[in-house]
Amino acid sequence: MVFSQAVNVSDEWLRGRRVVVMGLGRFGGGVAVARFLAKKGANVLVTDRAEEATLSDSLASLAGLDIRYRLGGHSVADLDGTELLIISPAVDRLSSEFYHAAMSKGIPWTTEVNLFLSRFAGRVVGVTGSIGKSTTCAMTHAILASDGAGDSGGFRTAYLGGNIGSSLLDKIGVLTADDVVVMELSSFQLDMVPGVAFRPAVAGITNVRPHHLDRHGDLDSYVAAKLNLIRQQAAGDVVVLGSDDPSLVGNVERIARETGAEVVSAVWRSEKYELSVPGKHNQANAHMAVALACAVGVEREFAVRAVSGFSGLAHRLELVADVSGVSYYNDSKSTSAEAVVTALEALERPTILLCGGKDIGEELNRITEAPWDNVKVVICFGEAGDRLCRLIESATGGTCRVMAMPCVKGAAVAAREHAERGDVVVLSPGCPSYDAFMNYEKRGEEFVSTVRSFC
Repeated sequence: MVFSQAVNVSDEWLRGRRVVVMGLGRFGGGVAVARFLAKKGANVLVTDRAEEATLSDSLASLAGLDIRYRLGGHSVADLDGTELLIISPAVDRLSSEFYHAAMSKGIPWTTEVNLFLSRFAGRVVGVTGSIGKSTTCAMTHAILASDGAGDSGGFRTAYLGGNIGSSLLDKIGVLTADDVVVMELSSFQLDMVPGVAFRPAVAGITNVRPHHLDRHGDLDSYVAAKLNLIRQQAAGDVVVLGSDDPSLVGNVERIARETGAEVVSAVWRSEKYELSVPGKHNQANAHMAVALACAVGVEREFAVRAVSGFSGLAHRLELVADVSGVSYYNDSKSTSAEAVVTALEALERPTILLCGGKDIGEELNRITEAPWDNVKVVICFGEAGDRLCRLIESATGGTCRVMAMPCVKGAAVAAREHAERGDVVVLSPGCPSYDAFMNYEKRGEEFVSTVRSFC
């Protein structure tokens, strides 16, 4: 299917226009854009399939603004007279009847990220990829936000946003052309940037693996969305690649020949940085971040020193505490078998693994491929707990103890009872959280709270 392109709209154009924001979200994904539009004088209607009770926190964030709501479902009648549609990245344009109804009426559309990109006059460091983009962005921002980085990089202040952190649209009016923003950009966001003036001075692609094919249709379409990051670059811009996959390298080099951008390889080979976060994957992320910072203009030695102090993202192999010689890590964002593999490869000490949550079917079977050599105890919990016990017992052949507990808190308490000085306890669920929690953050917070009660 060929989609229409997003449009560029000015602040002046928005005043008095009827704008529909499609998707508010339980976690406030549409809050910033609804607030921005209302403050620009647009006639705003927010529509969401969720009920008011589910969206209470998001609605509270918009209290006092002149905004109307259609909750509990979308109504095509609301499109009558609509002059602009704002689409959330969570909207599947292939299957959304409301979106198709809007397109059949010829209603122009855009997104929150597009509204920001068309208004920011400074430098953008855009980062995408299938794995590692959040940590790479956070590491890059940590370098650029370090004291003295702006002196060599030629910028005032570094900001972090996009698919990570708070909305950058809220900062329009504060940001200047002398600032730099580091933006994590998902395939869903990049799929909707064509038509918008988007030229990242520095672009980073960590890697590309088959992800989100249910949304994009096939691997080629997914890769094409990722490559939208670099299609509008020009001479003087830089593309940093964290992968040596021949197909990806070939695609990037082909586009760079057309745009004039420089391609820089940041594939991690052997040189190890002194990092506060464990694992080979974080070495790869750090090498990518240093290369991105250098492309902005920061001196390499400065960047390497700055990244060494990066303490990690919450819920991503986050060191919670050392208690009686046992290190506790919160990796609650681990919602796939692949993520469990990454966690176990990163932790090179005797390990007690806590895994479980919502059963995701056959995909969960891949957890049997994890490296079990250093794992001494596995504690499974949640809806998938019993099946995980059977899978892991079969995979390990009795080399480690496997047990089930009903919940995260119980699993953490049991882990403390089995842990010895020098061990690592890691919550790396390998499953979504919504069998028992609203999101993976809430699950991680439960684990962190329990561990800190041990101190």
